[in-house]
Amino acid sequence: CLTPCDTITCAEACGKADQCMWKGKCMEACGSFDSQATCKPFDKCLWRGDKCLEGCWTFGADTCAKDERCRMVGGTCKDECWTMAEGECGKHGRCMWRSGKCSMA
Repeated sequence: CLTPCDTITCAEACGKADQCMWKGKCMEACGSFDSQATCKPFDKCLWRGDKCLEGCWTFGADTCAKDERCRMVGGTCKDECWTMAEGECGKHGRCMWRSGKCSMA
């Protein structure tokens, strides 16, 4: 029996619940969703490949450095170029599609 994330009121307790994450309030962790349709909220989660992930933009500098798919750019945590699909790659001025993959511009 799991405690609903939205009933947990402190960050420490939220962090101990595998299915939850703390983002100013306790909420279901992005990794607990198993389809693109349920991968929400959109301002915290994104669908990559076959899984729902927490967006790099939600991380602070201390957490950003611990996730290989993220990097600090101008004081903000952003997705590494290599994590992006072709249609997404061109939307970022720091990345470009070449030789079949998204790379730093």
